[in-house]
Amino acid sequence: NAGVSAARKRAALMARGQWLTYLDSDDLWFNDALGHYAAYISAHARAQFIYGYYHRLRGDKVIPLPGEFQDRPTGTVELFQRIFLAPQCVCHRPELLRKAGNYDAGLRYCDDYDLYLRMSLHCQFEPIAKPIGLRRRHDSNLSQQTGKSQKVEAEILRRFVDQNGGSALLSPRIIARRLSTIYYRAARQFFKERSYRQAREMAREAQSYRLSFKAGWMSLLSLLMQPLEKSA
Repeated sequence: NAGVSAARKRAALMARGQWLTYLDSDDLWFNDALGHYAAYISAHARAQFIYGYYHRLRGDKVIPLPGEFQDRPTGTVELFQRIFLAPQCVCHRPELLRKAGNYDAGLRYCDDYDLYLRMSLHCQFEPIAKPIGLRRRHDSNLSQQTGKSQKVEAEILRRFVDQNGGSALLSPRIIARRLSTIYYRAARQFFKERSYRQAREMAREAQSYRLSFKAGWMSLLSLLMQPLEKSA
């Protein structure tokens, strides 16, 4: 078991269709999901990447969600500031994998976010304004936030800016605000997990992008708590 990212990468390499879409084992499609995709593709021959939205499934309870950015095409700026695409709700042409590169099989978290950011440099994302399925939420979900997952998300964003060309499309203000925020979230989560050294490291990264009282206080508090980390 090499993980979700490796499985997606292998499946994408084996696929022979004109469009690719995904469904993880925990999630469900509505019966008309593929029909919605097909209808949009038929009416928009130039589309390269389309997306809908999901409702949440917790136990047996369905929680309707309105969907984000369903009223207009989106791209790098919107996606960099917020994850709003879910694998089960996207459909794209295989050519985008050749342009942007495939899934990074080394990522345990946010592999889809990493790929979609790179794809955003080559196309716009077109919403179909339709619910595609149900996304299951439970305690064992890899999507549950941890200090480590938040750190990985921050590193993906920084790599996108520094190495993948994202800085050409994003303003310094947007970059600083987003990276400061996500590093602070990682710091706060590590602190909750009593990983105080990691919390301080993340708080200092947040401060490097934008000075803030809360990140500074988190750094100081984590430093003071470090002697207790081994016994926690």
